[in-house]
Amino acid sequence: MKTIVALYDDRQSADDAEQALLSAGIDSAHITVESRESASAAAAPKEKPGFFKRIFGLGVDENYAGVYAEGVNRGSTVLSVMAEDDESELIEQTLERFKPVDTDTRASAWREQGWTGYDESRSALSDDDIVQERQRTQDAETRIPIVEEQLRVGKESIATGQVRVRSYVQQTPVSQDVELTSERVTVEHRPVTGSSTTATAGAFEEKSIMVETFEERPVVKKEARVVEEVVIKKDVTSHKETVRDDVKRTVVDVDDETKRSPWGR
Repeated sequence: MKTIVALYDDRQSADDAEQALLSAGIDSAHITVESRESASAAAAPKEKPGFFKRIFGLGVDENYAGVYAEGVNRGSTVLSVMAEDDESELIEQTLERFKPVDTDTRASAWREQGWTGYDESRSALSDDDIVQERQRTQDAETRIPIVEEQLRVGKESIATGQVRVRSYVQQTPVSQDVELTSERVTVEHRPVTGSSTTATAGAFEEKSIMVETFEERPVVKKEARVVEEVVIKKDVTSHKETVRDDVKRTVVDVDDETKRSPWGR
């Protein structure tokens, strides 16, 4: 196993990193958090051997570990993890997500201000001193923002055309045969023979007979009936389309000539 250590300027970041480690399956017994806020951490930097042992284990380089103890004195929080070999990469990536302090840069800034190493007899900074310390270190540090573009694909509706449906009345000549009847009066003179030739009384009376004649004529009647209908509707289909584009990201190359791991032992 090896010890991986990270220094955070605020306790919340350390707590969030610890929770992320637990969610990733790291044994809580392998995680140690030391800060000025906790009662045990408040005295820990003054008990240098105990503090160093809790954070780094045995055989630690006290000059290197003193940077972390000094960080606690100055209001930062130390998170230490005892890592199995197959857990190291996961732990380092998890700690990095919560933006730990670059201890080499921070120690250099302290040295420029006159710091010569961790002194267990030195009292922890007050809250006001910590605020001023944060301002000084932020002014001394060079920060390169890592900017990354993210591709977000949305949808919009655009007109792709239109279909116009128009109805109008069209007249079409049609014909239909119909059989009609008509009446016509025919007057015939027929000779009378036999006994029926004897005239009866009143044979010379005047008579007038009216015979009406009729004929059929076509009567046209039109009736409108629905024989068909046109249904207008829209069918909606969906398809998948892959959107490709280039996104930009800031890449920082670091040439570190030191052999020590930034994550501790």
